[in-house]
Amino acid sequence: MQSKFRMRLGEFEVEFEGDAEFIKKDLPETISSVAKLGQDISTAVSKSTLLDKSTRASATSADEQDLSGMTINSIAAKLKPNSGSQLIITACAKFIFIDKKPDCSRQEILDEIKLATGYYMKSYCDNLTNYLGRLVKSKELVEVAKDKYTLSQAEKERILIILKQEA
Repeated sequence: MQSKFRMRLGEFEVEFEGDAEFIKKDLPETISSVAKLGQDISTAVSKSTLLDKSTRASATSADEQDLSGMTINSIAAKLKPNSGSQLIITACAKFIFIDKKPDCSRQEILDEIKLATGYYMKSYCDNLTNYLGRLVKSKELVEVAKDKYTLSQAEKERILIILKQEA
């Protein structure tokens, strides 16, 4: 007697068409084998992901060391901010990569963007709340506490690439 069997386990799918005796006799062993294979692959992927994150973190630390001595103006020269939001990102980058601070306050950001001569405009101060709100909504900044901000991981990686480029 012919039978059909189809099983999906995570990302794996097994389909069988054939003798019903196989399904009765060998199905439990087949299910067990597929389940074990899925666990083995999941474990390998998890270890690979952890290794990749560890490698990326150590590479990031090494890259950050080469940036010492940069100022808000030298960072701005590389990032080319042309808006208040972009200048805030530039200031946060300075705190994180140069000053080695995990986050910065609203007041620190304001004080820092004022030091970016040639980039700062008075209207940036007036619109600071709006800029910070938009940057948090767009996930470029993360508000870690009330009026305390840090760059998102994706933004850190993007900026680091730009800062490491030769002039």
